[in-house]
Amino acid sequence: MRAAAPSCGGISDRQEDNLLSDDVYLKKISCPIMFLSPANDFHGRINDLQTAVTEIKSKAWRATCSAHHNHQDTAVYEVATQIWFDQYLKGTFVCPQTPQTELSLSNGIPVFTVRPDSSKNIRSVDIYYTQQGQVDGLKDNRENTKARFWHRATPGESGQALVAELPIHSLDKPLWFMPTSSMRWMNQSPVPGIITERIQPISLTSLR
Repeated sequence: MRAAAPSCGGISDRQEDNLLSDDVYLKKISCPIMFLSPANDFHGRINDLQTAVTEIKSKAWRATCSAHHNHQDTAVYEVATQIWFDQYLKGTFVCPQTPQTELSLSNGIPVFTVRPDSSKNIRSVDIYYTQQGQVDGLKDNRENTKARFWHRATPGESGQALVAELPIHSLDKPLWFMPTSSMRWMNQSPVPGIITERIQPISLTSLR
């Protein structure tokens, strides 16, 4: 296999002593892989994605995660599949790098810094964060996963970076966040069945 782009699954089925579990075959994947993982997917849960990217053998991977989506994607996320294959099967595109990120505290308020890949024209950068994440080690709460609310913060420019404060309501709950870089580029033709414009959008997500 030369490239892969699994959608809404392949990361969360982890049954002990089961040779068909996701954690078993993830360790055998060595091809470039684009994970399409909606943030509220009940099947491929986003909290397992960080583990999955450490289990695969391939160093060439990206993730695109649509906030508030459960088991589906829209065009600006789905198009990541097509450009991934354009890069690794056709050699006609170079996918942007995953945004670099940093979390700090300022007067007790989380501050998130994003440095997106500027090789493509950046249309916008949004930071999504929640305190309704699944705590590691606890049984998955299916209804919480599907109904999880993500706050959106739009960062401002600070030198070569983009920075945003992430106000939170409690110190007793974990903080989950994911920056998504929405980029546009000029293409000679639309992506069939997905994007009909010559100016094409794509959203890439950094995992933290």
